[in-house]
Amino acid sequence: MTTPLAMTGGDAFPLMKAGSTTVGQNNQDDFAKLFFQGLLFGPGASGYVRSGVLARANYSGTEPLELKVIENGNAQSVQVYPGLFVVQRGDVTPPDRGVRWGGALGSTPMVVNMPAAPGANTRYDGVFARILDKNITQDSGSGLTNNGPYIDVVSGATGASLNINATKGTAGAPPATPDGYLPLAYVARATNDNNISTAEITDVRRGALINGTPRVMFPFDISNIATDVGYVLGEERYRPAAGGYPAFVDRWDGTIWRGTGGPIRFSRPAQTASGNLGSNTSVSMASGKLTIAWPGFPYQISALGQVLWSSASAGAVNGEINVDSDLYSAPSGGGNTLPVTTLGWSYSSVVAGGQTVLSVDARNTIIISDGLPHVYSFWIFAEAANPSVAVIGLGFAYKFDVEIKPV
Repeated sequence: MTTPLAMTGGDAFPLMKAGSTTVGQNNQDDFAKLFFQGLLFGPGASGYVRSGVLARANYSGTEPLELKVIENGNAQSVQVYPGLFVVQRGDVTPPDRGVRWGGALGSTPMVVNMPAAPGANTRYDGVFARILDKNITQDSGSGLTNNGPYIDVVSGATGASLNINATKGTAGAPPATPDGYLPLAYVARATNDNNISTAEITDVRRGALINGTPRVMFPFDISNIATDVGYVLGEERYRPAAGGYPAFVDRWDGTIWRGTGGPIRFSRPAQTASGNLGSNTSVSMASGKLTIAWPGFPYQISALGQVLWSSASAGAVNGEINVDSDLYSAPSGGGNTLPVTTLGWSYSSVVAGGQTVLSVDARNTIIISDGLPHVYSFWIFAEAANPSVAVIGLGFAYKFDVEIKPV
């Protein structure tokens, strides 16, 4: 029999004391590696855990309130809701993987005093959650009495102007994140301004992942969805309703996110144009427009546009549903066309006198996967025959319905 090979960096749980069936030999590092990192929390970019806030039952509308930073009546302080969080620590002494989780339960915000605003220039103050463990050498000189979770404030470097997207720790940028700290919000501090308002607080909470359950996305996750990646094959994320989207779940396939469920229907945009045409004149107008933010996964699109046309005699009316394009020329010869480079659809018709509803039904097989927002619009081209006057109707015969299908 060959000699078994010990797994490099491995550990096991529980390990029992010799001759005992009840006393274990495991330490905090074993808990961190095997229970928190290996079993409970999903991994992050570091390969350990995805640091973030755990969404529970405390929410307002569709936004989780856990560890949300809010103003405190324009005072030199902020309020922070209770909540649980998980954070990854770097190399610490004694040797430890450094996975920490904790926090506080409840629904009553805590008041956190902020440092005075700078007397010159401006800066960002960062509000962080951290877990203090004075058994770790790096935490032993904190001067704090108790181990456990804390809300801490770290001031950034002052600068002539603020830039929240600049390199952390540089002038005018948010502060760099210390090891073991979880960013909750950045607070803009103008010169000598000690009255902190909601407009000065930027929420930067991110959701943590518990293995086997969808990761609840926080507003900052959604606004940065283009850079939100999965780390577990089959990982799911739950997105609360926001920005015209209903609540839904999508799934990581190892490379990209894939939407789940059926088509997503958007609210019908208001009609943006109507009016009269004189004889031998023509008009073109966008009867409806809808901006669709990148959903975070590839999709196909379907759209239906309708509008009323009224004319005493024959005329020409054309309709198109376009994407991100200026007004097209009216298509020649009628029928349906699909300019692939612009993702547009067209319809052309010559109508007799009377009232007719122009209808354009566009269903596209092209997969949109560029990670960008797009503007979908329903265009109308109309021309009245001499001596007729044509009318594009308002409201009662208008429709522009758009839905996307995850692929």
